[in-house]
Amino acid sequence: MDIKKLFIEDLNYNPAFKPISLGEEHRQHCIKEPQIAFEKKGVKVVFFRLNKLDTKIEKDIVKGLKKRLPDSVFLFSDKDETNLNIYFSELNKKITYDELNNKTRLFKEKIRFFEVTEDITGKLSLMEKIEKAFGTEEKITKKFYNEFKEYHELFLKFIKGIPIEEDKKWYTSVLLNRLMFIYFIQKKGFIDNNLDYLKDKFQEIKDQKKNFYNDFLIDLFFIGFAEKEKKDDFIKKFGNVPYLNGGLFLPHQIELKYQNITIENSVFEDIINYFDRYIWYLDERPLKNENEINPDILGYIFEKYINQKDLGAYYTKEDITGYICRNTIIPFIFDKIELKNYESFLKKIDIENYIYEGITDREKRVEEVKKAHQSSEIKDINDFITFSLDIEKFALDFIENLKDEETLKHLYFDILKNIRILDPTVGSGAFLFAALNILFPMYEKIINKKFSDFKKTNSKYFRGFFEPEIFKINNHPNVHYFILKTIIVNNLYGIDIVEEATEICKLRLFLKLASQIDDVDQQIEPLPDIDFNIIAGNTLIGIVQAEDTKFGSLGFSNIFDKIIKLDKKLSEYKRQQLDIGDNILKNLTFYQDKKKQIEGLEYEINDEINNDLYQGYGVNLSFDDFIKRYKPFNWYVEFNEIIKSGGFDVIIGNPPYVEYSKVRSEYQIKNYKTEKCGNLYAFVVERSLNILRDCGRFGM
Repeated sequence: MDIKKLFIEDLNYNPAFKPISLGEEHRQHCIKEPQIAFEKKGVKVVFFRLNKLDTKIEKDIVKGLKKRLPDSVFLFSDKDETNLNIYFSELNKKITYDELNNKTRLFKEKIRFFEVTEDITGKLSLMEKIEKAFGTEEKITKKFYNEFKEYHELFLKFIKGIPIEEDKKWYTSVLLNRLMFIYFIQKKGFIDNNLDYLKDKFQEIKDQKKNFYNDFLIDLFFIGFAEKEKKDDFIKKFGNVPYLNGGLFLPHQIELKYQNITIENSVFEDIINYFDRYIWYLDERPLKNENEINPDILGYIFEKYINQKDLGAYYTKEDITGYICRNTIIPFIFDKIELKNYESFLKKIDIENYIYEGITDREKRVEEVKKAHQSSEIKDINDFITFSLDIEKFALDFIENLKDEETLKHLYFDILKNIRILDPTVGSGAFLFAALNILFPMYEKIINKKFSDFKKTNSKYFRGFFEPEIFKINNHPNVHYFILKTIIVNNLYGIDIVEEATEICKLRLFLKLASQIDDVDQQIEPLPDIDFNIIAGNTLIGIVQAEDTKFGSLGFSNIFDKIIKLDKKLSEYKRQQLDIGDNILKNLTFYQDKKKQIEGLEYEINDEINNDLYQGYGVNLSFDDFIKRYKPFNWYVEFNEIIKSGGFDVIIGNPPYVEYSKVRSEYQIKNYKTEKCGNLYAFVVERSLNILRDCGRFGM
């Protein structure tokens, strides 16, 4: 990277090149004398070129200089200037540029926080400017959420052909989710290379005196995005629409249930005008203006929209989801690796590197932790939790230093690609996203670093395992896309009683995948179908094991034959979701037929089991009303492969905190040891422990 060009030409600083003094303990790490390299309107950029980037050294330097150089930017580079770490003294914010791993897009957005332009008055310090930028997201969330609520209610009034209010609400969410997805991808030029595709097409249909929903949207959804081959007359009307798959643009169960849905044009005009007031960014850039929106905002919006205290649902902040996920997922992984394979590494580390910054009385804490490490009190991964150490950094450092190819093969192919993580009350997916953020860097470090390391050593596992995996990765748009798709399909599962929750969770996962594609000319790989990973249902009602139903005493009766058949079809279908894009495209009809077969068989089995449940509950309801209220979820059917193999590896989440008495009129539980506790939280914990494998990890 050309640092001079970045700060002088792009960010409007003036060259300064004024040397500054450092103590000997820090100067020895510098290749040449540190200096105030650039400045403008009282803002200074202090530049250090180090032999090797080291967070601990960098933070020590910033800590020592921030009183002498307030309101400054501290810039550290390695000797080749291919990696940069940038700190701001007061806010303790850090952004990173890593040329090797191409982590440049988000850097380009964040670095703009440090721009000094002529319209910035002397009264607005750099700190105030950055604080303003980082505080914008909360304002956007509140604004967009309040408007979203109003338009959601408005949309309901214009839907005809759905007589049941609950179904109408659900379908409103389905449609708004689809429209938001389209807004995100059209702003990258993915649809007919038109950044205003939806708005322009609405105007065309309106001018033709036609109905936008029936005469345009339905075909856009179920032909444009859902079919690879399009006829000439479709292309003439709709333009170049990419095939996306993913379940989002296949007929929804509400659409299959109600065949005569109509929606007036006027409400679409209102929605499009509402969406058009925002700039939609399909990435994780920090938002600087109140009219910008990114996929992360959808999670916050939904959590606020759907989290109702009468359901006992509460928004869980990222620091909590991250803490719980780190301390359940990483210990499970190291349990599988086994202590004998990481014990020697644990003994050699500098334990101070794993003490979090910013803790009270840090020097005393360092002394205590060092003593515990030397006396072998910190002897395995669990002790990182006990001593509040950075368990995630330890995991990544272990991978970085791993020399044993057999352990690497086991870690990647047997553990990472097979870990099954469940949130039984998933909401919009806050915990699953935290889990994804923990798994992603582990996958990435193995693929980007370790595979190439073992290629150089001509390891015995390279040709048989690592090389075929590299070939598979190279057939996807990029490494990040492959990793995210693998995690979403293989590792993440969620259940929620609120149908809208599962819809927004899937939408967010699809957006996360789509955000990995930067080039409009690059083929958009079909999204995976995750309808069998994220499912609507009542976690507390339904069978866990075959013995929970009368069919359990009949041995391999007809229903068990069907379950075995379903399991085989479902396992094969899930594996096929990780095929390279061309394979999916060539066999599109085959895959769609497979899904219909699975859904038909699933319905048949669940209908039989649910009839048994209905008889067992003996409630004064019709069977249809029983299904509608109780929403049974049969774990042994839906996740047969996982349940048969012992259960989920990791279960995480934030269950509802609500008194049982408040939901008894809707549904009742049966055969729970915790029933006397009288709170849904206890019931969810009990159910979770029943579907957790022996030696699995559980965090709520």
